Amino acid sequence: MRQLLSIIFLGSIAFTVHAQSDKALLTINNDNIQFEFTRIASKMKNDTLRMHPYVVKITAPQEAVLYAKHEKNAYHLIELLKRENQDWAANVLLYAITQRDGTLLLEFDSNKAESWRRHQKESDVAYWKSNVLMPPSLLNHSK
Repeated sequence: MRQLLSIIFLGSIAFTVHAQSDKALLTINNDNIQFEFTRIASKMKNDTLRMHPYVVKITAPQEAVLYAKHEKNAYHLIELLKRENQDWAANVLLYAITQRDGTLLLEFDSNKAESWRRHQKESDVAYWKSNVLMPPSLLNHSK
């Protein structure tokens, strides 16, 4: 009986976490995603500074900020790249989660999602599909 209660309790926790993740995905859209670019400097052994590429930092909405903190969420975002109302936001989140060099995104901002679709989306989608580790259950559905 005690084991059964433990299983039920753990199952309800897993369901709650999954439901929160789904809710976060639903709140992510092109109209409300806010981000900024930052550069990180690191000190070299000879006391010189080395500037790293631009990194995307999500600033709003809060659900997206929390979602972007977990690399394990990256593969969920690939599906959102197919949705016109979420594709730009999903792409920006993927840059943030994986810390991919955001230099390519510098010319685009949230008002230029359409331009990104015309000039960069196909390349970004190909990159994400080949570089984000996806669970086997999603591999066949994302092509």
